[in-house]
Amino acid sequence: MNQSYQKIFLLLTVLFVWGCTNDLEIAPTDLIDSGVAYENVADLESGLAAVYALFPKSPTLRTSTYQTALCKMASKGRNIGSSAYNWQYTPDTPSLMSDYGWSGYYSVINALNLLLIAADQVPLPTDADVALANQIKGEAYGLRALAHFELFRIFSESYTQEGASAMPYMLAPQVGEPPRNTVAEIYAFLKEDLQQSAAFQQQGSREDNELEYIYFNENAVKALEARIALYEKDYPTAIQKATEVLNVKDIIPQGNYADMFDFDAPDNAEVLFKFDIPRSPVE
Repeated sequence: MNQSYQKIFLLLTVLFVWGCTNDLEIAPTDLIDSGVAYENVADLESGLAAVYALFPKSPTLRTSTYQTALCKMASKGRNIGSSAYNWQYTPDTPSLMSDYGWSGYYSVINALNLLLIAADQVPLPTDADVALANQIKGEAYGLRALAHFELFRIFSESYTQEGASAMPYMLAPQVGEPPRNTVAEIYAFLKEDLQQSAAFQQQGSREDNELEYIYFNENAVKALEARIALYEKDYPTAIQKATEVLNVKDIIPQGNYADMFDFDAPDNAEVLFKFDIPRSPVE
């Protein structure tokens, strides 16, 4: 009798393990694995477009207005932008993580790192494919620098003390809790990414050049280099990079300034880069 029970138990165990193995081998249907998401240069372009859409927008406004004297609360209204604290919170609370961009920017950075890995692996059968892939890589490096710079502005202990703690600079996809980089390391990584961005864009091209301002182009790279140098108090570099940009795209006359904010017919003469999705004309 004992042998019969043992055989039955063994059979049930084998069936259970076999069934679980089959369940684990089922591909998920609610997402696309990164290993198959990028198979050609068209996939790379779609992935980059998704990153532009995913990029956080409000944290930049929050940190530039709510935490400075640039914003005054209305006497009447819903108190948007105000916060009350009892000073008993942890830095990983959901509101702090989302409102000030920690989770949003790192999601973008992770997507960019996956895109950059794929860009070195997809087949590029034509010269046009090579040029577009280089352009995509150039923009991706620039956007990675921009995302890290926004995190640096918000979460760094200092902008000028080289040994002060900043935040992790992610050069590859990683799950975990990476250590914080120093201010000096962040500046070095930012400059390297922007140099890579400029180099790849010089070897790349895309067809819709008339909409260059909606992509992180070479002028946007120089402008960000100037701003980083300003934070670093490297004033000669800030002046040099800003001058190079102004020689290409000068400041528009005061009378035309408001036209840049016209939703229906904006004047982008002064715009170096902005997040936008071109809309097809209505027929």
